Amino acid sequence: MIVDIPMAVTSHESQPAAMPSEKGHAATSLFRRAWAGFGRRMGGEPGAPWGGARLWWLRLLVALGLAALLVPIGRLRLIDGDEGYYLQAARLVSDGKRIYTDFFYPQMPFGAHVYGAWFWLWGRGWYCARLLASLFAVGTGLLVFEILLRTCGRRRWAIVGVAAYLVTGSVAGWFTLAKSFGITAFLLALGVLLLEAAQTPLLVACGGLALALAFECRLYVIVALPCAVLFLLRRYGLSRRGLKFVMALAAGALAGALLLLPYVLRDWHNFYFGNWTFHSVREFGQAGFINNWPNKKETLWSVLYLDKARLPGSLQFLVVTVAALWALVSPSTRRNRFASYLWLALFFTSLIPSPTDPQYFCLLVPFLVAEGVAAFASLRAWKAWALLAALAIPYLILGARDLKRYTTTGEAVPGVWTQDRVLRWSIPTVLTVAQKIDAAGKPMGATWWPGYFVTTRTPLISTLANDFGFRAAPRLPPQERRRIGVVTHEEVVGMMDQHLPPLFVVGNWSAWPAAGYLPKKGYRQVDSFHNASIYVVP
Repeated sequence: MIVDIPMAVTSHESQPAAMPSEKGHAATSLFRRAWAGFGRRMGGEPGAPWGGARLWWLRLLVALGLAALLVPIGRLRLIDGDEGYYLQAARLVSDGKRIYTDFFYPQMPFGAHVYGAWFWLWGRGWYCARLLASLFAVGTGLLVFEILLRTCGRRRWAIVGVAAYLVTGSVAGWFTLAKSFGITAFLLALGVLLLEAAQTPLLVACGGLALALAFECRLYVIVALPCAVLFLLRRYGLSRRGLKFVMALAAGALAGALLLLPYVLRDWHNFYFGNWTFHSVREFGQAGFINNWPNKKETLWSVLYLDKARLPGSLQFLVVTVAALWALVSPSTRRNRFASYLWLALFFTSLIPSPTDPQYFCLLVPFLVAEGVAAFASLRAWKAWALLAALAIPYLILGARDLKRYTTTGEAVPGVWTQDRVLRWSIPTVLTVAQKIDAAGKPMGATWWPGYFVTTRTPLISTLANDFGFRAAPRLPPQERRRIGVVTHEEVVGMMDQHLPPLFVVGNWSAWPAAGYLPKKGYRQVDSFHNASIYVVP
């Protein structure tokens, strides 16, 4: 025995080829143990459908399927006018400028910083920004898949949910834009998954952090936090564990809210104006944050397919809303679901901003889909699949028609509206105009729509970095306008008198008669493309 032991050791050492295999096996086992532990913390048992590492291939296929459609759509989707100021803000952030202090910005800051960081890493570009938006949309689809794996416990229902999410027109139409919708939906869905599944305070805190970051993209989604508190208290009651989890949620949300501290301390006045005051004066005659009730009624009728336009996306939204309501009242579904509280709260808060727009309701879609599929899963198998078979083809056709609006015809798409305006709101057109701006060789430029300057070497004058400033400027005294960084149309004409800046672009959203003064003020047209004309001081 004494002789055999070293021989055995020598025998193993003489076979180095086996070592990589053993190390690989050990590494794989370690990964599986770590994943299983994560699954237990998230409320699933090792090997269960939701948390099992053996489903990595299915998740990969789902991600590839989502990306195969959403990434190309992100490249083809017509430009939304608001993308101009959103990406101009991202450009300025990537250049080291400060939101609210160096330029006016009428939203919460987190999304602009995310896109600004993306620009800093990969360079400024429309297609670059759309890729990030599409990736957020893919991520939201994956989170819907995970939520349904937990809720329904069956892969097939999770796949049905992802398919419904993918072919819903609002997803392709609004989540692939370089605006705040895609990232907000992703963070909300992440918060829902973490809180629905978490069994430890740490993961509850992570869920609170995700919801706080969503709030830092769009102000009114702060309603997700009281919904989360309600969900936790209904699950655990006022027990010691329930209060511990609520405290963890609050800690996570507070950690996220600390990101706002620099803006509050540096320039509270401009921060408050951009996120609150502006939205109470942005429309002519508006005198409060919540008003214009005819507009809210019109929007509600539109999203519920009750208006004259009868858009295909509205009918899809009505279908998933009815399915989600069915899940809410059905005795066969679980009573306490965070997603059900969230979509109800978002439905009503989406009507608060003035003016209200149907696009705000796109944030409900991931949760409406998850709830609707949960309702179908609660039926007997033959009833559920028969009903799905009857709805699938019409729903797919509606999604295809809606997608055509957003990518080809522009019919009733905000900012585009009609097919004859499609070319001016396409990315290739804007990129061509940007090249012509740089070719003019001026040190600074101005325009009424900042999207032309997203990719240019020529910087845009800071007071015109956000076209929404024109809406509030006439209602503010001159000193207040200078502090916030906005100008009136009359002040733009005064800039022309001083030839500052020496370049103007007349195109999308140009204001008349102000734009018509350029030739009279000594500017000469040197180039044009489609509806955009470039004027410079000789």
